[in-house]
Order: sequence, then structure tokens, then C-alpha cells
Amino acid sequence: MRNRLKYKLVAAFAGLVLSVLLAACSSGGESAELPQEAAQAEGNEAEDKAEIAAESGETASGAQEAEPQAAEESGKTEAQPETPEKTGSDTEENGADTEKKGSDTAEFSGEPWKTAYAEVVDQWNSDHGSDAETGYELSFINDDDIPELILFCDDDAWYALDIYTYLNDKAVKMKTDEEWEEEPLFTSPGFQGKGDYVFEKKGIYIQTRGMMGDQRYNGFRMEGDSFKRIFFYDYSDMSWNEDIKDPYSYILEYTNPSGEEVSVEKSVTKEDDFSDPKNIPEAGDLESAFGFSFDDRIDLTDGKIPYDEIKGILNH
Repeated sequence: MRNRLKYKLVAAFAGLVLSVLLAACSSGGESAELPQEAAQAEGNEAEDKAEIAAESGETASGAQEAEPQAAEESGKTEAQPETPEKTGSDTEENGADTEKKGSDTAEFSGEPWKTAYAEVVDQWNSDHGSDAETGYELSFINDDDIPELILFCDDDAWYALDIYTYLNDKAVKMKTDEEWEEEPLFTSPGFQGKGDYVFEKKGIYIQTRGMMGDQRYNGFRMEGDSFKRIFFYDYSDMSWNEDIKDPYSYILEYTNPSGEEVSVEKSVTKEDDFSDPKNIPEAGDLESAFGFSFDDRIDLTDGKIPYDEIKGILNH
């Protein structure tokens, strides 16, 4: 009985020890596997974090690059506000406007004198066109690129002439210090406009007048809106008066380049034909003093044109 009990106790104790050993072995294996699994999990987690970090870094870098670009594009947008898109009809309309302005510019640019002169021509024609023969001419008296306007009126009893220049953006009537100045600028009873001369680009104009055998030439130099007399020539044919012993004579007066007053008075014969100052002995002195040649003079009365023609030239 006692041995039997002893045997049971030993068996129970051995079973207990065995259980403890088995439990210990079981616990140790699980403990060894857990660190490996934990390490593997931690390694995987670290790799995931590294990948996430790498991706995050690229994203951040991309964002940094995108921010200046976006700012630049934003600046462009602010500096250049959006312009509404033009339709085809708008473009055609604008093109037509541009062409119209260009046409206007081409017609009047650099030639406003034409409009100014056209108004003068209209007024002259209104004042004289119904009771006299009128005529018009453009001549380059001074040395600029705009011609002067000469207006004629002749009714066989008297002759009138006006000259306009374009000065300070308007048509200006020329003045003169000539002692017989009338309205219009030059009038000549009886001479019917024979021998009005200009020397183009020289600023020289020679006005003629005559009555009862007295033929006078006044030479003028153009200065701004005035004609300054530079010489006076008077040819006298008094042959109609039987009481005059020497009926033919001439007088010449001018100031030479040295400032000296020159006065010449001579009796001549009919055959001398000094009715034209070109033929007098002093003609060369005049040409040298004032820089022109009588051979270059232009007779204005030869080139005058009617009202309709001058209007056409002035594009009005």
C-alpha cells in the first residue's frame, strides 16, 4: 500500500516535471520565432517607410518646382490680361478702317497747301470769274518744295494779279513795298499782263505794267510773305508827243551787292529796243547783283490755266 502510494507520488511528480519541461520547451520555441517575425515585420515597415519617404521627397521636389512655374504663369496672366478673341468680321472691319485712314493720309499728307489754295481759287473765281477772264498758275518762286499760287484777271481794260504762298500752315497773300500797290496786289491798266516773270527757285519776281508808252518793270525778291523791291526799270516811249525832243529813254535804279545806290538815266533811239530790260547795257550788272539770268525767266501769262483745270490739280 505504502509502495503503491509512493509509486503514484513519484509518477505524479515525474509527470509534473515533464509538463513543466514541455511547457518550457514550447515557450522557448515561440519566443525564438517571435523576434524573427518581429524583425522581419520591422524590416518590411522600414522599407515601406523608405519608399513612402522617397515618394514623398519626389512629390515635395515636384511641388517646389511647380510653385515657381505656377508663380511665373500667374505673373504672366496678371501682366497680360486676357484679350477677347476677335471674330473674322471684326478683323475685316478694323482692316477697312486702317485702309481708309491710310487713304486719307496719302491724299493729304505733306500737301495741305492744296486745300488752302483751293479755297483761295474759289474766292477769286467768285469775285472775278463772272465779268473777266481769270487764270491760275502754280510756280516755284522761292526755293522750298511748295509752289506759289498766281491768280490772274484780265478784262481788256485792266489787268490784276495776286500771288499767294503757303506759310505757317496757311495760304498767305504776298505783300509788297511797291509804291503803286493796289488791291489786288498788282494791277496794270493798259498793259494787259504782258511780261510778268518769275525766276523759279531764285525768289525773284518781275512785275510789269504800262500805259501810254510808259513801260515799267519792278523787280522783287521774295522774303517770307513780302516782296522787297530790288530794282526799278522804266522805259519811256513818248513819241506820241511831238513836243518832246528825245522821246525814248530809260531809267534804271537798284542797289548793288556793295550797298551802293545805282541810278542810270539815258536817252536812246527807237531802234535800241530797250523796252525790255534784258537788252539794256546794264542787264549783266543786274544779273550779277541778284543771281539770276534773264534767259531763265518764265512768263507767267504763258502758263495760266482755267478754273476747272487748277481745281483738278488741287484735287478739289
